Amino acid sequence: ADPALTARDERHFAAVSAALAHSAAELTASLHTALRSPGGAGRAAMDRDTEVHRLTARLRTLNRFGLDLCLGHFVREDDPEPVYIGRLGLTDGD
Repeated sequence: ADPALTARDERHFAAVSAALAHSAAELTASLHTALRSPGGAGRAAMDRDTEVHRLTARLRTLNRFGLDLCLGHFVREDDPEPVYIGRLGLTDGD
């Protein structure tokens, strides 16, 4: 493929990859913190377990996909910037 036609997508895929790595690292750190925290009793134990489950599920989802998180893109007639369509909501911090 012509690099002039794919350069924007390549930059976007690099940003998606970086966002995935960053999100996975943050989730891993949060999961380790949650697992090391005392469970407590009653409601506190249930809240901790729910948080561990949520973090584990999100981390598993991020690890399941790679660049295939991006399903495609479209370009509007009135705006040359492509709009990328993905499986999950990822943000780049900007």
